Amino acid sequence: MGYLRRRIRVIKSSGSWKYFDTKLCNKTTFCGIYSIYMRKIIFSILVIFLSGVTPYNVYSDNNILRNDIRTYFSRLSDSEINTLIESGMIEWVPSSVEDFRFIPDIPFRNEILNRIRQLDFNIATECLFFIPYRKIKDSKQSVLIDSFSIATSIEKLSGIKYYSVSQRGERVLFERAEIISGRVSHPVTIVPPVHLIIAQIEDSTLGSNRYRIEYNSSSDFLVMKMSNMERLSFGFIPVIGREALLFYIVIIPTEQGFLLYSNGIGKTMNTGFLRRRVTQSVHNRVVALYNWFKESYSSL
Repeated sequence: MGYLRRRIRVIKSSGSWKYFDTKLCNKTTFCGIYSIYMRKIIFSILVIFLSGVTPYNVYSDNNILRNDIRTYFSRLSDSEINTLIESGMIEWVPSSVEDFRFIPDIPFRNEILNRIRQLDFNIATECLFFIPYRKIKDSKQSVLIDSFSIATSIEKLSGIKYYSVSQRGERVLFERAEIISGRVSHPVTIVPPVHLIIAQIEDSTLGSNRYRIEYNSSSDFLVMKMSNMERLSFGFIPVIGREALLFYIVIIPTEQGFLLYSNGIGKTMNTGFLRRRVTQSVHNRVVALYNWFKESYSSL
């Protein structure tokens, strides 16, 4: 069999060029080499093509999520939206009513702001969380039904924990929680537009107190508001007056998951130590309520 009278230049897997001397290669050898390297080239092209598809889909999904976030949270900056998508949480400490930046753009927004304004608070924190859907994508209605089911299962607040900075470890936040009136039958099949629960909650720091828990819903969101019906104390020291501690939770389903807005607002004495202690306590409760929602949703 004759020999080829030219040099053959082929691409190595490393990407550099390699020459084969034609004196050492007959036609059979050339065909074998050509076949092997053509397969490698085709494989490389497929890898490049497929690797380009996934980022596009992720980018497209993130764009949809960004648009959903901007629809309900128009005051967020691009960097805050990126942080929310990447880490699942952003937080802010408002200094005035006008400084609340995360309250969602829903019909209930003005009512939330008016209630905060009436309180004349000196403690406030707000957080926004993103919780992806489970493996099976949920519909808006199913998310709202699940959220209402979780939010009205007040007894399951018993034993909820938070991270204590002073204790450098986890502590139980609510030792006991019982519904006095307004119990909801489970499983939940429909979310009522308005509902009210009165509950007795024993707090590891602020003692046992009654709370008024109100729910408002529409086809796009669920709002949960919790306020104290009795004075709250650190031991024998009164620190928060009646109805001077508020927590709001707003659930908004989106295309990729649901957005959970949570805040804590209070009015206490301006004594430095007590105010710092109550501020940290309020923040712990905001994060603990989020963890309660997330864990409860994951276990459904």
